[in-house]
Amino acid sequence: MQTLSVYVLVFHGSHDPRSQRAAKQLTESFRHKIQQSAHVNQATRQDLQWVSSPRRSTFAASTGFSSGATSAETSVWVQDAYLECYSLPLPQQINQFVQQIYAISDTSDTIRWRVIPVFLLAGMHVMEDLPMAIATAHTLSDSSPQLQITPHLGAHAGLKRLLNERMSALPMEAWILLAHGSRRPNANETVEQLATDLGVVTAYWSTPPSLETRIQELAAIGIRKIGILPYFLFSGGITDAIAQTVAQLALALPNLTLTLSHPLDASIPELADLLIDLAVKGGGLGVGGLANRGKSYLFKSNLRVINAICNKREKFIWSVRVRATQD
Repeated sequence: MQTLSVYVLVFHGSHDPRSQRAAKQLTESFRHKIQQSAHVNQATRQDLQWVSSPRRSTFAASTGFSSGATSAETSVWVQDAYLECYSLPLPQQINQFVQQIYAISDTSDTIRWRVIPVFLLAGMHVMEDLPMAIATAHTLSDSSPQLQITPHLGAHAGLKRLLNERMSALPMEAWILLAHGSRRPNANETVEQLATDLGVVTAYWSTPPSLETRIQELAAIGIRKIGILPYFLFSGGITDAIAQTVAQLALALPNLTLTLSHPLDASIPELADLLIDLAVKGGGLGVGGLANRGKSYLFKSNLRVINAICNKREKFIWSVRVRATQD
C-alpha cells in the first residue's frame, strides 16, 4: 500500500487575465516547492518511494494536472480550483479531479486530500461557500474522499511578517492598510487586529472609513509621507481603481507624498512557502486563524485615537504606532 498526497489550491477566481496568471503561477510555485521541500521529505518521506505506473504517467501527460514528480517518481499531486469565474462550479471541479486521481491510483493506496483556501480573510467564501462546495462534491462522488480543509492563507502568522517587510522597505511617516471591507457585523475585526499588530491604521474600499478620509485625518495631524498597503491578493480591477484614486488624491493634495505599495502577488516566493506550511502541518496560525474562531475582540476606534492625537498636539502615539521616518 502506498500513500498519495493530493493538494487542491482554491482561489476566488477572476475574469482578469493578470489574476488568472498569478493563480497559475502560485500553484506552480507551490507544486515545485512542496516536492522539494523538507516538509515533504520529512513528513511524507514514504511518498517519494512510489514509482509511477504507466497509467499515472499517461494521466499526467493527458490532463495537464501538476504531479510535481519526475518521470521516475510521483507522489504529490497539485491542482488549482476556483470558487467563481470558472467554466465549472467548484464542486464539479473537485469531483472531476477526485475521479481522475482515483482512476490512476491503486485500490490499496492511501490518499491524503488537502484543500487549501487561498484567501486573505475568513469571510463567507472560506467559512460557508467552500465547505458547502466540498459537501456538494462528496455527493457527486461514489468514492467519498476525505477532503480536509486547511486554514486559509490569511490565517498564517507569517503573512504579517511579509507585510511588515514590505513597509520597512519604504520609509513612511504613517501607513494605511487598505482592505475591501464588509458591512456585516464584526466582519472587519480581523483587518483591525492585523493593523494593530502592524502599527498602522485601516481604511476600506467599500465601507467607511474610506482611504480619502483616512488620508485627510493623518494630514490634519501633520503627517506628510503616507504609504498605502493594499490588502488584496493579485492585481485586478479593484487594485487598478485604487491606483487611480491614489493618483487623484495626490493631485488634490500636493503637499502630501502618497506611496501605493503593490498587492500581494505570486511573485512573492514566500507566499508558496506559507501555503505549504498550512497544507502540511496547519502552519502558524495568526490573526484570523482557526485559533481565533468564535473569539470576540475589543478594538479602539482609529478615529478616536487620531482625535486624541490632535487634542494632545502629539504627532505619534503608540496606540496607532505611526512609523517615524528614520533619517
